[in-house]
Amino acid sequence: MAYDRADTGSRANGRNGGVARASGQGGDPEERRYAAPALEKGLDILELLARSPEGMTQSQIAQSLGRSVAEVYRMLVLLERRDYIARRPPDEAYRLTMRLAGLVAEYPPTERLVAAAQAVMRRVAADAEQAVHLAVLDGVEIFILAKVDSPGPIGLHVRLGSRHSVARTASGRLLAAHAGPVLAGWLADRLFSAEREAVARRRFEARLAAVRRAGYEFAIDETLQGVTSMSAPVVDAGGAVLAALTMPFVASREGGVARDEAGRILWRGAADVSAAIGGRLAEPAFPLSDPEDHSPEAGGAG
Repeated sequence: MAYDRADTGSRANGRNGGVARASGQGGDPEERRYAAPALEKGLDILELLARSPEGMTQSQIAQSLGRSVAEVYRMLVLLERRDYIARRPPDEAYRLTMRLAGLVAEYPPTERLVAAAQAVMRRVAADAEQAVHLAVLDGVEIFILAKVDSPGPIGLHVRLGSRHSVARTASGRLLAAHAGPVLAGWLADRLFSAEREAVARRRFEARLAAVRRAGYEFAIDETLQGVTSMSAPVVDAGGAVLAALTMPFVASREGGVARDEAGRILWRGAADVSAAIGGRLAEPAFPLSDPEDHSPEAGGAG
């Protein structure tokens, strides 16, 4: 099950949909000048398999990329030898291994952040009886850097290393709201078509402004009854938001931790991770609620 409808959605505009362009052909002369066909072929395969968790055969990969089987064969052999991909029975389809996720985790700033967050996330998940994940901004998407599943029998699952839309996720909106005006404008330019999506862009920008004022994101799912996305920032010593600690809260008829208390637990977790990397997270007004309820137009507290 996807990890929360307020945290799901289609990939951002402009992403490769699965059919790769021929490496170094057409387009900008500067692109042709610095083309590296073999590298582009390998990256095309990795990006394709990242969108295909069920795996793909050699012929399916070749067809999806608009290449011959012979063209992709040597690259598949190399990627398999370097342990970036692997074949699994019974269909012998190629799938990504965790090597790429391992490289991300070894990147020093990321390693420090994950190390600081892991124990706290386990505590938050146990105390709130909910799943929790840590996301960072990566272009027009968020990247799931770490996660802890719900210790209970019910919870929404998010795949480690998966990517999701900035505009349609609680984590993404929180990170975009604190990204600064230049980056937020860049994101909006790429997420929304000026001609056809002007209204959606204005709603997105208004939401970011409300999230920025509140300091967190809190969104009741529009599709799945009983699901609320709550996202709190993780800040460094300079006050910059490095990541979003997010909980897709699933309400249960069998009791358990109430949503208001789960929001406090999440916020304390974000504050503890921030403190571990030298930051200080100011406490909001509890209980957490929709940021737009606190906007000046709504007459709520700022």
